[in-house]
Amino acid sequence: TEPIKLIIDSEGGDTRCGLILSDTIKASKAPVYTFGRTAYSMAAILLAAGEPGHRYVYNHSHAMLHLPSGQFQGDQKDHKTWANEMEKVKDRLVGVLVDGGVKKTKDEILVDIDRQFWLTGQDIIDYGIADKIIKPGDL
Repeated sequence: TEPIKLIIDSEGGDTRCGLILSDTIKASKAPVYTFGRTAYSMAAILLAAGEPGHRYVYNHSHAMLHLPSGQFQGDQKDHKTWANEMEKVKDRLVGVLVDGGVKKTKDEILVDIDRQFWLTGQDIIDYGIADKIIKPGDL
């Protein structure tokens, strides 16, 4: 029942694993407080998955959102299958952000993530990925 503190200092990672971790955070009976230092890609999604009101960043934290990426192997049909899967993953990632209470619509997020979308501490708050800026030592 005690809050779990998850410190995020990551350049991202595997999307499918990250989505499972996001589900786990949401399913936890204990609130999960997230603290974002560096939160690129999937790590930014995990920062947003924390307990509303308890998602923290530092003034000089930074985050980045972008379209899902990957390397494809196989023939033309395999590439088409992978491209369709990447569309589904993109929709899931945007859905996690929207469901997590970001202050943007799905269409606005899709425009933002068309290329690497960089955010500083206050930008992360304004976007709705986190709630408060903390000072070093507050953790």
